[in-house]
Order: sequence, then C-alpha cells, then structure tokens
Amino acid sequence: MKNKIDIYDKNDIEILIAHSSHTFPLHSHESFCLGMVEDGEVTFTIAGEKKTLHRGMVYITPSDTGFRVETASSYRYIVLCIGGRWKDLLNRYTFRSHYLELSSPETFKKLCAAYIAGSDRTSAQALIRGIMHLMRPVMDSSADQTPITRDNSIVRDACHYIRMHAEEPFDLEQVAAAAHVSRFYLVKLFKKRMGVTPHQYYVQTKLRIVRHRILTACKEADLAAEVGFNDQSHLCNLFKKEMGISLSDFRRHYHETGQ
Repeated sequence: MKNKIDIYDKNDIEILIAHSSHTFPLHSHESFCLGMVEDGEVTFTIAGEKKTLHRGMVYITPSDTGFRVETASSYRYIVLCIGGRWKDLLNRYTFRSHYLELSSPETFKKLCAAYIAGSDRTSAQALIRGIMHLMRPVMDSSADQTPITRDNSIVRDACHYIRMHAEEPFDLEQVAAAAHVSRFYLVKLFKKRMGVTPHQYYVQTKLRIVRHRILTACKEADLAAEVGFNDQSHLCNLFKKEMGISLSDFRRHYHETGQ
C-alpha cells in the first residue's frame, strides 16, 4: 500500500495522522514525540526497549532518542512532534517506560483534534496538560534536575556543531574537535546516548532542513544541490526511507493550521 500521512503544524507542534506499512530505520528526532497506534500492529525499539504495540498503545520518545519501527502489515497512527519550549519542559522528565496502554484511546484523538481546530496559544497549553496527564503512569513525579554531565556536554556540543554545519561535507574529525574528544570516543559515546552515529544524525539533520525548504517553491533538484546531497535521486530515496512518503507527497499533505 502507499503510505498516507497528513501533517498539521502550529506553534512548534506537529501532528501526524498516518496510515502506513513502512518500516523506519534507526533514527532520532529533535522534537519530543508521543504517538498512539489507532489500528494494526507495529513493533518499536526505543533506547533498546522493544515492544509490539496494538490499538490504544502509546510510545514516548524524548528528544534525540534512537528508535526503530518494524511491521509486517499496515497500521494507522497519530503522532505528536513537540518542539520549542514545550519540548524543553517535557524533556526535563524521566520515564520508567517508553510505552503505555490507554484505557480510552479516544481521549488522545480528541486532544489532537482540539489542538488542530484551536486558534490560540491556550490550545497548546491544554494539549500539553492533557498529554502529561496521559503519561502520568510512566512519568516520574518531578522534573529531572540532574546537572549536565561531561558526557552529555560532549554530545550536546557535537550535535550543535553538526546542526551548524549540516550543509557542508561531513567531517568526523571536525565534529570531534568541536566536542574536544577523539573521534573514536565520540562515535562510541554518541551512539550510546543518541542511538545513532554522528553521520546518521548529520543525514537526519540535512533531511530536517529539506522538510522546511521543500514547502517553498524550491525544486527538488535545486534543493538537493543546495543542501549537499549527491543528486535529486539520492535525496528523494533518503527522504522516503526516513519519512515513509515522497517529497512531493510530504509537500501536498502538509497543513499549516495558523499561529
């Protein structure tokens, strides 16, 4: 089947409503993601924790957490991708599990529908309050106030360098120098903390740039050259592998719902 994804974007929060049979490779997101399976069966591996999800089950992926999605059939799902200050708030919490089962899946759907239909900032606040209530069974009671460790600082510096130089050729030596460690130590630490290698994170960062620029009148061939992919075909294949849909379908099904 052809994957179908509608994307609604407002106030640093994206909502994806999808019907898919796509298997997503190991990857991570800058945003905090919370998703619910509406129908079907799909297996997630998040930070090494593997579980098969069915209707009404939810997965939680804090920012920069590696995860993989596998399935042998089609499934429907809704995903919240939360950025900005809302992401910073949610990332302060720790979770005893990345999965939970909702007693009332309709509650999650109603929260998302209300946010899409809402027109002011209070709708975002209501959404965040609602999902925090849903996550309460696996959420620690207080925000994590643990000081930033040296290892966390190394990964943070490496991520910042990669994001700032995403349109340049990848150079692991330069990334390691920016983080003040050897490239061997960086790769080992980065994979442990992020779930992906520095180069995988670099490719995903480039694709995030593509996601924003493809919404303009930019042609795919021009965008591939601009962002630094080998050619249009290379960009299109990578995008579909990571997103499950083509660039043209992404642009067609993207909805900016107001600020």
